This record gives sequence, structure tokens and C-alpha cells, in this order.
Amino acid sequence: MKLYIANCTTQNHDFIYNAPEVKGSRKQMIPAGGQMQIHDNMNLQAIDYIVKQHEKYGLVPADKIPREKAFIGLCYSVDKPVNMDQIMTASSQNENVLKEQAVETRKQTAAAIRSQIEDQEVGVSSVSVEIIQDEKSGMATGERLAQGIEVIETGKRSRRAKQMADE
Repeated sequence: MKLYIANCTTQNHDFIYNAPEVKGSRKQMIPAGGQMQIHDNMNLQAIDYIVKQHEKYGLVPADKIPREKAFIGLCYSVDKPVNMDQIMTASSQNENVLKEQAVETRKQTAAAIRSQIEDQEVGVSSVSVEIIQDEKSGMATGERLAQGIEVIETGKRSRRAKQMADE
């Protein structure tokens, strides 16, 4: 039997694994968007042994890609190469997952900045954060990032800031 590992990311991946009855670790470089056959003619137990090493890091069977909602770094197929459509689907899903994570990270960053300003107790009642990515470090797709996130303080501190401003 053959084990194929596909790299659904935009970076080359060094696939490091242990094979049963082979001393030491083995390494196989898998190019971005490509795939490689891992090890030669193995039995099912050897394939399971290698797959189990990487499942905890997100390795998924290629046939589960359409149902997967998380980031898919690597996928695998037994006895036949991973279909290029499956690799492209995973790559597209990855792009969407990473964009959603980036938006969430920016929201958390804005909230952390607001919290730091509040802790200084300078009477600020509203904080606006604008994130702009410069042209030199533009995104791989050529997109430009310009997003503003406004975090408005509410509750007890708002009243205190307003009282301080009135004094």
C-alpha cells in the first residue's frame, strides 16, 4: 500500500515521521500545494502508525476536506494520489479561515488597547483603532488591508470618565 501526503498550505512542509521497524525519524519535504508518496510499499498497520503521529496536528483524510471547517495544513490518501481539486478546495478554505481569524485577532487587539488605556484612568470614554497595512508588506493576493474597529467603553468606568470630564 502507498501513503500520499498533500500540503494544502502556501509554504513548503517538512513531513517528519517515524516508520515502524525503521530506526530513527525520516523527513520528506512536501512542496506548497503539492504532494508526495511517503515511505515505500507499507502495510495498513504502518500507514496507521504514521497517520496517528500527525492526526493530532491536523492531518485529515482527503475525502473529509469538504466537511472540514478548520484550517487544513496536510491531508492524506491511501493507495492513490490526493485529487488536485481536493487540494485546491482545502487551500481556498484555508484562505477564508485565516481571514476570519485575522478579523478576530484585530478585534481582540483593539479590546486590549482599550483596556490598557482604561487602566491609565485618563478619562477616555471611547477608543477607535484603525489598522492599515502598508504597500511594501502587501498581502500575497495583492489586497490592501484597511479596517477600523471601534470599542466603546460602557458601564461603571464610562460614568466615572464622564464625571471626571464634568469636574
